[in-house]
Amino acid sequence: MKSLIPKLFSLIVILFIFGCNGSRKDTKDSTEGKGNEVEAINKTDVWAYQGETGPKFWTRLEEGSECGGIRQSPININTFKAIAGDFDLRLSDFHYENATEVKNVINNGHTIEYEFESENNILKLAERQYILKQFHFHSPSEHTLDGVRFPLEIHMVHFEPETNSYVVLALFAKQGETSKTFRFLLDYLPIDIGESKEVSALCDFEDPLSTLKTGTLYHYEGSLTTPPCTESVSWYILKEPLGLAPEQIDRLKDLMPINNYRLAQPLNGRIVSFKTFN
Repeated sequence: MKSLIPKLFSLIVILFIFGCNGSRKDTKDSTEGKGNEVEAINKTDVWAYQGETGPKFWTRLEEGSECGGIRQSPININTFKAIAGDFDLRLSDFHYENATEVKNVINNGHTIEYEFESENNILKLAERQYILKQFHFHSPSEHTLDGVRFPLEIHMVHFEPETNSYVVLALFAKQGETSKTFRFLLDYLPIDIGESKEVSALCDFEDPLSTLKTGTLYHYEGSLTTPPCTESVSWYILKEPLGLAPEQIDRLKDLMPINNYRLAQPLNGRIVSFKTFN
């Protein structure tokens, strides 16, 4: 069996390793054409990361919130207690276009989010089809590895509307060499809170890390990390971090709230499993 990690990395980090081709266009309403499936990530005036609407009070902010549930995210991944296991996730479950378009970039007051134009990038898991909707950032990272927090965490969000469930692929980032694609993405920044800019950039799904032969993937069942903290998320987290230039990380951080991360939540008996591929 071919190594999963090189291909899986290529699906997640295509926008952070290889260049994309696009042009900046006029600003438009950040709420235009947005579905309910990403509503929790786009609220700008109900909750925050600090103060009277900070994480301690999220359970009170809206009816039906699951922020006080027992399967919450993020978590600290204790690598010594994680159990070697077999995932349902396979290479054959990814059905991504060879080239797909980044639709726009949004500053929703909580994070910087890039959305996709196409709904043809699909992850098939447990007989469901999860559509790749967007990716966004947290700085520093929300998940931790043995208590270590990384400078940045990237969430690739897939959604399945019938069950209102998600698959999120998470990637850590640390200081490293300059990313060509990140330079491109930063061309659309700065962006004010509530603003949306059209990107319309075509990106190729290539295999930038074809020489990578080994890697570790962690998995657990959890929730969205923002209100209403819906407990219907399958998390897949890559242990090996992506390298980004310090100035790239700093420029992104400057546009987001300070410490836009939620603290690690109790496991409450949940199992964290892992696979190391070679």
